[in-house]
Amino acid sequence: MKEKVIEFIKELFTKIVQFPTELYRAFIAPFRVYRFLKSMLREGFYEIRTEFEFEGVAYQFRTLIQPDADIINYIPDIQLHQSQKKWLETFKEEYKNHLGNIEFFMQRASESQLAISRIIDAGLIGTNLYPFIDFIDSLTSLAALYSAVILALTFAFRIFIKPLIVQISLKGIFRLARLYFKKKLS
Repeated sequence: MKEKVIEFIKELFTKIVQFPTELYRAFIAPFRVYRFLKSMLREGFYEIRTEFEFEGVAYQFRTLIQPDADIINYIPDIQLHQSQKKWLETFKEEYKNHLGNIEFFMQRASESQLAISRIIDAGLIGTNLYPFIDFIDSLTSLAALYSAVILALTFAFRIFIKPLIVQISLKGIFRLARLYFKKKLS
């Protein structure tokens, strides 16, 4: 029992310490989504690029993410300096860096989903705030019933409907981009 309490306190402390970072990322996420969509609508893709140099020549790994969820990778020709061991080591190292950049992008994309979720949560808190304050002011059974019903509906919404809304909203963004490109190409 004592270990569980200590573990709970550790987790709580960790979450409290990480809260400002999570709040910052949730606040910045809509701007990232905007930048992503702007790139999608302007160029027709979002590009993740990792540039490197070998023997004074510039090379790059490129990953293009298109609105229809196609992912296209461009990599330097590995056979350019096939006989050189240093080229292969550099190639492998930079490829790992590129995969890290892709992972970073995917992590930020999931944070965008978290931001949408947090925005919905803020709206739900606001929805419950008025009935709760009304109950505190009046202390009547009708206000208590109203507050309890709103709280129960909010809880049901958060459990059953919110995950669908978050998922649909991100898919909807890609559908809008796809429709935009179909109209642009017509």
